[in-house]
Amino acid sequence: MHPYFSLAPFCIPVVSAIWPQPARIFTGDKVLWPDPVIKATLRCNGEEFVVYDHYHGLGDTSLLGLANYAFQSAQTLFAQFHAFDKDPSSEETKHTLTEALIAQNAVQETLRSMRDTRFVPWKLHSRHSTFEPDATAPRHYLSSLQIQQRHCPSKRGFESKPYFAGDESYQIIIDNGTAIIRSNDTIGTLWGLQTLKQLFYAHSSRSGSYMANAPFSVIDGPRWRYRGLSVDIARNPIQPQDLRRTIDAMARTKMNRLHIHATDSQSWPLEIPSLPDLARKGAYQPHLVWTTSSLEGIQLYGVSKGVSVFVEIDMPGHTASVAHAYPELVAAYNQLDWSTFAAEPLSGQLKLNSSKVSAFVTDLLNDILPRTSRYTSLYHIGGDEVNLAAYLLDETVNSDDPEVLQPLLQSFIDTVVGLAVQHGLQPVVWEEMLLDWNLTLPSATVDGSVDTLIQVWRNSERIEEVLKKGHRAIFGDYHHWYLDCEYLPCWSKTLLKSSCRWLRWVPQPLPVRQVTTRRAIQHIRRISDPVEEALP
Repeated sequence: MHPYFSLAPFCIPVVSAIWPQPARIFTGDKVLWPDPVIKATLRCNGEEFVVYDHYHGLGDTSLLGLANYAFQSAQTLFAQFHAFDKDPSSEETKHTLTEALIAQNAVQETLRSMRDTRFVPWKLHSRHSTFEPDATAPRHYLSSLQIQQRHCPSKRGFESKPYFAGDESYQIIIDNGTAIIRSNDTIGTLWGLQTLKQLFYAHSSRSGSYMANAPFSVIDGPRWRYRGLSVDIARNPIQPQDLRRTIDAMARTKMNRLHIHATDSQSWPLEIPSLPDLARKGAYQPHLVWTTSSLEGIQLYGVSKGVSVFVEIDMPGHTASVAHAYPELVAAYNQLDWSTFAAEPLSGQLKLNSSKVSAFVTDLLNDILPRTSRYTSLYHIGGDEVNLAAYLLDETVNSDDPEVLQPLLQSFIDTVVGLAVQHGLQPVVWEEMLLDWNLTLPSATVDGSVDTLIQVWRNSERIEEVLKKGHRAIFGDYHHWYLDCEYLPCWSKTLLKSSCRWLRWVPQPLPVRQVTTRRAIQHIRRISDPVEEALP
């Protein structure tokens, strides 16, 4: 990262402060203070709407397309999400959540952040330097925020696919007391608002907040569509409130995909109402279960921040926890010779040629997929580290021969992929299914219109293999991008990128500090251009 330093004595090194570094930026040396009565408007399709007016609170609610606006102006969408988190039915959510409401909430949150920030940026300056503007001098104010968006935010019920597939680029111009954010879609507006927040700092005298770089302009947009983080909530328990803070940090660094590795051999913390014994018997403790409303609340919160939150239920491997509720479905459960029957304890995999397993998988996915598909277009079907020896103990197979297992595994994955596609979700799968088992992916559609994303985790050489087979790759190899491991020399160049936070050895209190520091440093090197050298 290359900081930009203005010659003004109190100017912030703005490129250091904006994260990640924008593609193009211009800064001046004038100070602006946010006007206490700032007004925010949205222009789209030749019309203008009031999004926020200090004197009237919420703007024109016709923008939201809500016949019955159920919430008072003092409430924020976060508070609504908190309420939804307590309501398993979330019927209110279905009828009120729109893209327009998301945009309006983001504007109000940005204005509050600009005004109420407590960040005094002394760490961005030399020791004992004078960097703050004179709080007693006459002030120039930022009095209006104009959002110029080509496509109006939808007033209809929320649709995840067009929302997250929107154009993420944006432009900001700040001059003559007005801030203008230009974008094509709502998701670009959200990233512009995130940048706008980062321009304002608290004055140490507590006399307000200010930006020190007007006039200001920036043009920015990501090179990579997928900028992700993977979090394992099964091995070590992570509570939903911890992931809310993680989502906040992701949004600030413009990361946009949160992959929740929700179940594993160690525990099954995810509530499945149609199969209640899975979490009742498979979770570490009853209070560590993620309820349906907890998961929905996290997905909703991600939507509000521009982060697509999607779930992985890894199978057929990594499923020993299923045996706590349904032992008849699992082969080689808890074999003490775990180095033979599993990559790590506990051993246990779903049986490959069992009609009971097929019925179980169908019931499971028909429960969770309709719920999660309301807020994301992705579903991770798992598929890594399938152990051959375990199927010697599977009475439906009695073989560890890959030639025997491969067609059975193909049939199993066909079922899972087919259900994902049926519910409008794009499947994501670990690399082994394609590279080691040579499965046909996707095999759920005749015309091949459904694209399967392949998550590469072992090494960077696998990317080329995936691309040659005609698939797109998400790359986050365990040598360099797993945040439970030490730093090692790194690779260069990829397509879609993700860091993984598996929690075999990581203590629970670190979800934000650890992720935001290490992951954001990685992310700054990825969001724009390919790197030609190893990361430090």
